[in-house]
Amino acid sequence: MIKIGIEDLKVLCIIGVLPKERKQEQEIALDIEIELNRPPSIDRIDNTIDYRFLAALCRKMAAKDFFLLESLAQEIVHTLLQRENIARVRVVARKKSIPKAAYAYVVFEQSEVS
Repeated sequence: MIKIGIEDLKVLCIIGVLPKERKQEQEIALDIEIELNRPPSIDRIDNTIDYRFLAALCRKMAAKDFFLLESLAQEIVHTLLQRENIARVRVVARKKSIPKAAYAYVVFEQSEVS
């Protein structure tokens, strides 16, 4: 088993249920962890997940409007699980929304369906 990931990736997103949250993008921090079915067979980027691809995919997903952090995290997980050689994906999505709290967060994790 091999795991790869990105921690604290900042993306901008229209997200939230309050009217003020629907008017302006908010910064969302993402932690993405991917478990591969098998390690790369040779030392080539096309045998694994390119971090640049992963970051770009997350930014593209965040460009959509969401009401819930849960929905953003779930969409990223489901999209990644469609790729070959991915066994499991875990996404933590955080946003600053609660006064006197560092952030609110959700965790969504799912394994491939056999």
